[in-house]
Amino acid sequence: MKKLFLALVLLFTAMMPSVSQAKNGDLSGALLVGNGFKDGVNIGIGARGVYEIQNNITLGASFTYNLGKSQGGVDITSWFLAAEGGYNIPLQGSNVSVRPYVGVGIAGVSASYDYYGYSGSTSDTKFYLRPGVTVTVPVGGNFFVGGDACFHVVQDINAFGIYATVGTNF
Repeated sequence: MKKLFLALVLLFTAMMPSVSQAKNGDLSGALLVGNGFKDGVNIGIGARGVYEIQNNITLGASFTYNLGKSQGGVDITSWFLAAEGGYNIPLQGSNVSVRPYVGVGIAGVSASYDYYGYSGSTSDTKFYLRPGVTVTVPVGGNFFVGGDACFHVVQDINAFGIYATVGTNF
């Protein structure tokens, strides 16, 4: 899992474009850091790629790995992988862009324990839905900063998340 995340970080760092200034056919990439506001989710880091296909309609994908929680010999982590569809709404009179989106994909959770000589682990994956909204502001050249608010709808682990983003247009 760590190798996959590192590969995603390197990929998006190498090709970072901005959603806020995207034109038809533009590709953007962003890194995300935030909080999932639920035990087992908590602090998260991730990456997102978005392609504007036509008339502000976007398609993309995102991956978020949440560091979870460690308590009493139990460690819990979670991850979310989704395909996304959205719509870019440029705010008139500014370069700010708002993009409501819906993501669908798979979510995974892993738990391991080591308690008085007994140890074990388990993991599970489930289908999930991720409605959300991203706001981006250009900061020079093709780079942008922004924020992302979303709700992870997963059986047994629904969580609201807020993430800071930084990215670039290709």
